[in-house]
Amino acid sequence: MRYLSVFRFFIIVVFSITANAGSKKNSLIKELENTHTSSLIKNIYYEYPTQKPRRKANYLKNKLKEIKEKVKLSYLNCENKKEIAILEFLENKESNLKKDISFPNLVKYLSSLNYNPDEYSLMLTMEKAEIEEKLGDKGDQLLDSLAQTRRPETLFFESNDDGRQKYLDLLANDLKKTESLAPSILKNYPQSALKIIGERGSNFSFYYRDRILRINIDDLETLPIEETIALAAFFGLPGAGAIKGKDKISLSKFLYLPSYNLGWGAYSLSELAESDSEHSDAYLHFGKLIIVLGLTDLNIHTSKWTSYEGRKFLEETLNYSASRTPLLLKQIKEKPGFYLSVSLGKLFFNDMKSKCLKKRSSDFCGKELNQLIVDLGAVPLPYLRKFLMGKIF
Repeated sequence: MRYLSVFRFFIIVVFSITANAGSKKNSLIKELENTHTSSLIKNIYYEYPTQKPRRKANYLKNKLKEIKEKVKLSYLNCENKKEIAILEFLENKESNLKKDISFPNLVKYLSSLNYNPDEYSLMLTMEKAEIEEKLGDKGDQLLDSLAQTRRPETLFFESNDDGRQKYLDLLANDLKKTESLAPSILKNYPQSALKIIGERGSNFSFYYRDRILRINIDDLETLPIEETIALAAFFGLPGAGAIKGKDKISLSKFLYLPSYNLGWGAYSLSELAESDSEHSDAYLHFGKLIIVLGLTDLNIHTSKWTSYEGRKFLEETLNYSASRTPLLLKQIKEKPGFYLSVSLGKLFFNDMKSKCLKKRSSDFCGKELNQLIVDLGAVPLPYLRKFLMGKIF
């Protein structure tokens, strides 16, 4: 019996040594696979921008095939899986937009989402109604006063050099204020690198790209009161400015997904409306603006509305003057799918929070969830959904 016990002990020790050896071997294989994948991604990062436009689709297709043949994808870490998801999205985009530049396909690659137009319309209309319900009668009163052709009794700023400078100074000051607002919806956040440029005679109301916000500073007295705080929050911190590109090699550098960073910016306004009650109406009005622009984008580019009908809808729905709505309409027509994609991004984040609240505490579904979103960086939203659902469940 004693010898049997010793034998059992020997078997257990041998099994343990073998298991440990196997575990170490498995860890080493995973490390090698991830190192190899990172090297392949690095090559793409440097080579992809140098490819001629007509060759980019085939280049990405071949690189994706090479990775899938040389690497066991199940061994990859989260970071490399994210890079593969981005690579697949870029490859599909380059291939499909060469063949089809229709409005639905543009929306697909600006939003990374797949819905049909009827779903878009219904979802956006419901979101608009919810925002209007939160604004209540105050929203209608403000809209009535700002829709008047005469200048409001309470001037915002005079349209002269002094007034324009004061407006830009206020916007810059509000941008600093948003840094103190960020902790109400985020646990950590980067410093905003947003640059503000005022322009006269521009064919847009505001335009944002690569952390530069260009503002049309003509007719300042016709702008909605308190819009500067919403602009600062939406484009700076804790909005789009909170999603900061990581200082490392990543294919996310080549993503252009307004549904992610600006969609998050629109979603963050609804979060701020609850935590910063002093300016909640300003956030809600700007959030409504984004949804209304998305609806107009959808209906004009699917030929449900004429340009005249689109302009009429903007004039009747927004708290903007008659001199501003043509600029907004022009931007919609020149960038088909852009505002719709931003709006769909906001609805995506709404949905993620709703799913989260069904499974987790309100604490987790606030700052914790928001921080996961901004920390991951730009990725196709289907990948983000899978990532977040893994954290929620």
